[in-house]
Amino acid sequence: MTALPRTAIATQTILALESPDLGNRSYIVNDGRRAAVVDPPRDFDRVLALCARHGLSIDWVVETHIHNDYVSGGLHLARTVGARYGISAAETVDYPRVALRDDSVLSVGDIELHVHPTPGHTFGHIAFSVSVEGRTTGLLSGGSLLFGAVGRTDLCGAEHTRRLTALQHETAHRLVRELPADVALHPTHGFGSGCAVGRVGNWTSGTLADEARRNPACVAASAEEFAERLLTNLYRPPRSYARIGPLNRAACAPIDLSPPQMASAEQMRDYALRGAWVVDVRDRWMFTSGHIPRSINVPLQRGFSEWLGRVVPAEARIALVADDRAQLEQAQRALARLGIDRPVVATILTMGATSARGLQQQRMASFADLAAELRRGARPVIVDVRRPDETQYAHIEGAILMPL
Repeated sequence: MTALPRTAIATQTILALESPDLGNRSYIVNDGRRAAVVDPPRDFDRVLALCARHGLSIDWVVETHIHNDYVSGGLHLARTVGARYGISAAETVDYPRVALRDDSVLSVGDIELHVHPTPGHTFGHIAFSVSVEGRTTGLLSGGSLLFGAVGRTDLCGAEHTRRLTALQHETAHRLVRELPADVALHPTHGFGSGCAVGRVGNWTSGTLADEARRNPACVAASAEEFAERLLTNLYRPPRSYARIGPLNRAACAPIDLSPPQMASAEQMRDYALRGAWVVDVRDRWMFTSGHIPRSINVPLQRGFSEWLGRVVPAEARIALVADDRAQLEQAQRALARLGIDRPVVATILTMGATSARGLQQQRMASFADLAAELRRGARPVIVDVRRPDETQYAHIEGAILMPL
């Protein structure tokens, strides 16, 4: 996964590290020497590499909330570098941490991070404003205020969803009211993450002034109107969320990225027959040209982890199919971020190998093909498995809407 470009704000720097499969960003706030890492990924070797590239020493590792969409690397990153590990005092975890409150101020070289309680995504959610020489220049907002959206409010159980929705509305208004309008926003979620809801655009940057003009929480006529719209669009979260939250409250094992056992395509068929979930991460064109029977295709692209978390049960034994070693390594990292430590086996299927004996093929149809079939009088059953926030903008008339 790639690191986003260095983004200078006033006299300090915020480096963003993207995990496209999750639709998330992690951040390294620094003064050119000392750094704080916000919402780090489980594969924190990427954080260490970026810090080494910029000559940074890590003083703090902090979380905006206990994550449900990915396993955090925060605890083990802090232990590896000897940094302090900060989590909201309102959260219960099974390991030592620095309990952060609304009066907490973290010193990172010449920078200060001020803690703001921002309940809504979760009850214990916090955000961090970045201050340089007394001037607030950035806000690390986690899953509270996002670009044209907010964090989902149903992660603490259905009985708390309405209360958290009201708190999310209050949080958004308080942030845009109390912090300077030109403060740059740096959310963790909102780049394809299943933790974002109510999206009204595809922005990837902006300020608090921008959100005051466009964010659904800020422009709704009332808290009631906001709640009605958000709850209408609150599609079911991936099944993996129920497992990942508890992993982040416990001392989850360090990541293991050692290469998996390799197998042939013929052996992979046997694994599938014995109950393994064979997950083919190649693009759909390669998959349809030749794939292992009983395998499922989840292309390794933006949103991969959310879709895998929707369809694969927590107890599944996963076998991976990739088109080369680099893609296999990326897929293994993506699985680890979901708390799936080891694929039981893996294989490489290149385009040239898709004619191997025993592989199945499928025809890939286009919308033009479908239109031609309809004109000829065919009546195919069309099933649209996209999320409600996707189908509300456009879908084929008469399609059965059945979100995964």
